[in-house]
Amino acid sequence: MCLTQVGRIVDMVDGDGDVAVVTDTAGTNRRVSLAALTLAGEPVAAGDWVLVHTGFAVERLGDAAAASLVAALADLQEGVEP
Repeated sequence: MCLTQVGRIVDMVDGDGDVAVVTDTAGTNRRVSLAALTLAGEPVAAGDWVLVHTGFAVERLGDAAAASLVAALADLQEGVEP
């Protein structure tokens, strides 16, 4: 089973814009490749929301879409906590 996470870019790691530090909804920072987005011509910057799958940002999200996904994930989490 593969999971995609929602995260916010907090820092660009290299000058080429191919790697960023992303904070996920649990507050965990991870280095993420932006190569798929930059190759597609999708501009990304610190503060942007992205979907992350297996270490790659695969989609940039607007604030409303990100908020909706974060809320849905929180609702799901409530359902599985003891």
